[in-house]
Amino acid sequence: MTSITRVLLVLTFLGFLVAVTAHHSVEAQEARFSLALGQSVRVGQYTLVFRGLTRNLPSYDLYVGSDLVAHFPPSAFLPPSGPDYAYANVRIVTIAMSSDGTAVTGIVTAQ
Repeated sequence: MTSITRVLLVLTFLGFLVAVTAHHSVEAQEARFSLALGQSVRVGQYTLVFRGLTRNLPSYDLYVGSDLVAHFPPSAFLPPSGPDYAYANVRIVTIAMSSDGTAVTGIVTAQ
């Protein structure tokens, strides 16, 4: 076996290892929700809790386990897209809200 053949075999083997151990593309997880005050929905590692209205926008808390990782809408400013929020790899789209602000429907997606 020549040295070129050995190198090609080693590179082929390394390429095979990389292909086998490569990260699998993570599929998005999605949950449609209808929540009343204090109710929650889970998608992936995240839990979304509906908190009511803040400045006439739906208010949510986003948790990973028992750790609060985000609050929507952010207290410093209104998001430019209205009641659609994003944090890291999570997107929350509010589709409808009750007239008294005590219930919402929407979609939460985690990548």
